[in-house]
Amino acid sequence: MPGLDDESREMILDTLKKYAERKLTPDYLIELDHNDEFPRQVLQELYDPMQLGLHLLFIPEAYDGLGGGAYDIYRVSELMAAIDLGIATGVLATFLGTDPISVGGTEEQKRHWMGRVAEESLLVAYGATEPQAGSDLASLSTKAEPVLTDGVVTGYTLNGRKQWISNGGVA
Repeated sequence: MPGLDDESREMILDTLKKYAERKLTPDYLIELDHNDEFPRQVLQELYDPMQLGLHLLFIPEAYDGLGGGAYDIYRVSELMAAIDLGIATGVLATFLGTDPISVGGTEEQKRHWMGRVAEESLLVAYGATEPQAGSDLASLSTKAEPVLTDGVVTGYTLNGRKQWISNGGVA
């Protein structure tokens, strides 16, 4: 099974726990909720390679990531959710948004987007939920229709409706 070795995974989890103990105090988290505030600074610190570089877990090694596997992502998500579900969702959205590129993207798309997420510590948005389908991916109705210019696909027009877009207002 691809992913991190036990020692590397535990080091990431321990570092994340120590960060949470220092920065994500109950009072701070309550204040975020009370003010309906997105914790931009927290996500920047979690993604900063000089601090935690957590987003690198979701990026394959070939694109300058750590190449974490499903179990690694599960363990980080579990720990984050125990600390704060909102912050955990912000972090997990990067995995949910990059995984389709990792699995189904062209090599050019992977190099471009995975490389940018790794290098620039980009937050990624994830929007699957639709008013009539909820999060049942098989029932989604949004479609991407190719835009042709002189017979060549030059872009796509998206038709549909989304709601509950994780990181949508900040990515």
